[in-house]
Amino acid sequence: EMTVDLSRVEDAEALDGRTITVEGGVGRIEVIVPDDVDVVASGDVDGPGSVEVFGDENGGIDIYGSGSRSAGTDRPSITIDANLGVGEIIISQ
Repeated sequence: EMTVDLSRVEDAEALDGRTITVEGGVGRIEVIVPDDVDVVASGDVDGPGSVEVFGDENGGIDIYGSGSRSAGTDRPSITIDANLGVGEIIISQ
C-alpha cells in the first residue's frame, strides 16, 4: 500500500508544471492532491482492479481512468500518472 499525500505541500507553486509518476506491482496506490492546484490525472491497472479518479470509478481487468480538476485561474498545475499491475488506484482531493 502506497499513499502520496501532496495536500501537505506548503508551497503549491513548487509543484507547478511537474509530472508525478507513481508505480507499483500489486496493492493499492492513493494519491491525494492539494486543493489549490489544477490537476490532470490518470491511472492504469494492467490486471484485475479498479481506478478511481476524483470520484469516477472503473473496475475490471486492464482498467484505465483519467480526469481533471481545475482550482481556478492562474493556479499551479500538476500531472499525476499512476500505474499498477493488480489492485486499486485512487486519486482524490
